[in-house]
Amino acid sequence: MRILRSRKDNSYTEFVKKKEEKERWAILINEFGEIGVDSSLIQANRSSDNTVFIKEMPGGCMCCTNGLPMQLALNQLISRSRPDRLLIEPTGVGHPKEVLEILSSNHYSEVIQLQSTVVMVDARLLSQDRYQKSSIFLDQIECADVVIGNKSDLYQLTDRERLIEYVNKVCESRVAVLFSERGEFDSGLLEHPSNFSSVLQMNDASENFSLRNFQELDIPDIGYIIARNSTRDFSSIGFRFDTKYVFDYYLLTQLAHSLDVDRFKGIVRTNAGFKILNFANGVLTEVSVNDYCESRIEIVGVAVPSDFETQLFYTLVPD
Repeated sequence: MRILRSRKDNSYTEFVKKKEEKERWAILINEFGEIGVDSSLIQANRSSDNTVFIKEMPGGCMCCTNGLPMQLALNQLISRSRPDRLLIEPTGVGHPKEVLEILSSNHYSEVIQLQSTVVMVDARLLSQDRYQKSSIFLDQIECADVVIGNKSDLYQLTDRERLIEYVNKVCESRVAVLFSERGEFDSGLLEHPSNFSSVLQMNDASENFSLRNFQELDIPDIGYIIARNSTRDFSSIGFRFDTKYVFDYYLLTQLAHSLDVDRFKGIVRTNAGFKILNFANGVLTEVSVNDYCESRIEIVGVAVPSDFETQLFYTLVPD
């Protein structure tokens, strides 16, 4: 089984379309937030396919607690799907080096063949001092076999030059820097072997280890679930709403634009139909989809507004 690794840009739907019909793929997604929005976006925006298996790990970095959450989820996914290819999506605020340590350990040596790590970034962020000095951002670049500057159609010339200069400095010119739009890139980039090496020894994951599972809880009679997560660097708050709740499309998109957070994302029932919404770096993208079983909304940032719950409920369409 080969493993392909990529940073998320909600481009999985198009990427999975390139899968050969005879192949079985598995996707393990790690989210910082507790609600689990990303797998819902993928499921809602693709046709039924019993050769693609998706498992989501919410609630922070998959490698905390000595990697047991990741091992447990990974073992379950491999056992259930028996995939030819495995894509692993670490959270954007995590340290992928720890993920690679686990995957290259003796525990998985006869099951997984590591292939190239593709790190997708928005080069415009390098104009902000906090990204250039971020240990998380630096760790992601250091682990890369390929760096892709996404959303390049929105770049200034200096943005491209800044990314190339930064990667060459961190990686001593050993890593290729490419550019793309809308998360699209040649899947052949993922076929190259990984340059990562490790001597880490991992213990077997205990089946008794419990993962937080807010995304699968039954929604109570009140009609919604709220879940929060926080670390030293980032915070999140997420919601799951019963379909009886309908959001005002205009007010919700205005709220997304007004927030000072790193990401606003969701699959939402609005008075303009079900929408996939993703707001990041000042840009809101949306996709219309068929009816989904519920609405899920989450924000992630250095700090989340204390009154976000009030603001969000204000965007509901009155009964």
